[in-house]
Amino acid sequence: MHPETSKAASRSFKFKVLGFSVNELLVFCDRKPGTNKLPNKVAISFYGAETTYGKLNELIDMFAWGLIRLGIKKGVAVSLLMPNCPRFIISYFGILRAGGIVVPLNPMFKHAEIEHEIVDSMAESLIVADYLYPEVERIRDQVCLKSVILTITEEVQ
Repeated sequence: MHPETSKAASRSFKFKVLGFSVNELLVFCDRKPGTNKLPNKVAISFYGAETTYGKLNELIDMFAWGLIRLGIKKGVAVSLLMPNCPRFIISYFGILRAGGIVVPLNPMFKHAEIEHEIVDSMAESLIVADYLYPEVERIRDQVCLKSVILTITEEVQ
């Protein structure tokens, strides 16, 4: 079964930077007054799991600060290889908040296409769904990525 098609209500999404838990890399950023007018309204409904705007804003901030700690800053290209899902939204806007340039890649791409896009965009980092990593692993020696961030789908007990 494809990881993104099972019931999201029974799954949680975690990010892992090769060898480090993102919780070890994140710095919580202060809230700016008035940045979130509807914090309790549902922003994302994904296979029955709902995320409010307030929670989404918090997750995006936390991920952005994690990216900043990894060296992502204004003008740095970051490739994003995953299907449409909450992790994509968090990653996409986290890259933008960190000042980076989002380079979305088609999750149907094979290793040669991924390599071409990473090299062509001069991406310094890649955020990839865990089940797509085998295609990335095949090109690790051909591309100059400073970091690869895996998004992990885990069963909630």
